[in-house]
Amino acid sequence: MRVTIAQGRLVNDIVFEEIKKFLLGTIETKGKRIKPVLTFNFIPNQDDQDEEFDVQLIDEEIRKIRFEEKVDKSNTGKQFDYFFNQGLEIRQTHSIPKDELIVLLTGERNNRNFLGYIDDSMLNSFVYTNGWNRIYSNNVDSIFPIIYEIYCWILRANMFDNSTDLYHAVHKDNEGCAMDFCEDLRDHRQKSRSNDICETCNDILITREFREDIKQYIYNSLDKVRHSILRRNNGRTIVTDIELKYINGTKKFTIPNYNDYVIEFPPQEKTVYYFFLIHPEGLSYKEIHNFREVLYEIYNEFSIRDDLGSTEEIINRMIGFNQNQIYPGTKNFSGVVNEINLKLKAVFIPEVIDSYLLKSRKGKYSILLDRDLFIDNSGIIL
Repeated sequence: MRVTIAQGRLVNDIVFEEIKKFLLGTIETKGKRIKPVLTFNFIPNQDDQDEEFDVQLIDEEIRKIRFEEKVDKSNTGKQFDYFFNQGLEIRQTHSIPKDELIVLLTGERNNRNFLGYIDDSMLNSFVYTNGWNRIYSNNVDSIFPIIYEIYCWILRANMFDNSTDLYHAVHKDNEGCAMDFCEDLRDHRQKSRSNDICETCNDILITREFREDIKQYIYNSLDKVRHSILRRNNGRTIVTDIELKYINGTKKFTIPNYNDYVIEFPPQEKTVYYFFLIHPEGLSYKEIHNFREVLYEIYNEFSIRDDLGSTEEIINRMIGFNQNQIYPGTKNFSGVVNEINLKLKAVFIPEVIDSYLLKSRKGKYSILLDRDLFIDNSGIIL
């Protein structure tokens, strides 16, 4: 699958080259490089780069204008068709296949204050490249939210038949999903940091038979973007509490003092981390076997699985319980602990990280966090 990225008017050459460099980079997993299944074609700008008007998002207009409104209050931006026609011209001039997605990067403001959109063919999209410093901290390089949008438009273009269906499917309430509308533009920070595709949107991709290898490649790439945003935004932050709460019917760990940032733990990692949060005394590895029933119950709370037998198998393998014999294979306890700590280190600064890590201390695994700083409104009764 190939996507064309075109440099439109008022897009800084350095920004375009940095975006190109990122997109051409391969994904690294456990020290190994993965051959890209998604490729990009880049078309640099050949036009005059002189500015015609103020391209920055205006402070008092930071709130996104609703889709139904035709122009913003300042009436200075271009209509959507202006950008879509540029895509059509690029397609014709450079003989781009008719079924290939074009993402036009443009520094020209649109009259609806959108960060990007796509035409009814779902093949010509644009992403606005200016004004991101009004949404993100100055420490965040603007190329990362722009790259986030590029990947998201690839997903959206493959989810719907036309732009009307897309608009009707967007989340009006923010869910930390790539399909969040973000009427308040500053909410973009939440969805780019959560790097989440909700279950409903993922089901749409499955129904559309979107290639699984490309989807996973994009998900991994979005995760790289998320970590880049976190690192550029001083990488990690000083926070005082972790709150466990429901989001869209599932329990997730969030950081209230950091824009409700979601720590992306899959069910096994959630189970282990929660288990040790409710056991501040710490437990040795051998003692964990005595709490299998508790671990089963916690895992069932965090997982969508209904089969208790499957739950028992997953937990037993993780803690190495097999009538006192060690299970072979992956997803063992030490591997899960390692993954938990890697994700926590991407969030918290060195001065506070040790309190949040799950580590073996004097022979017992424990989390040192002051439990007064852990707000548990999960409703789990053990």
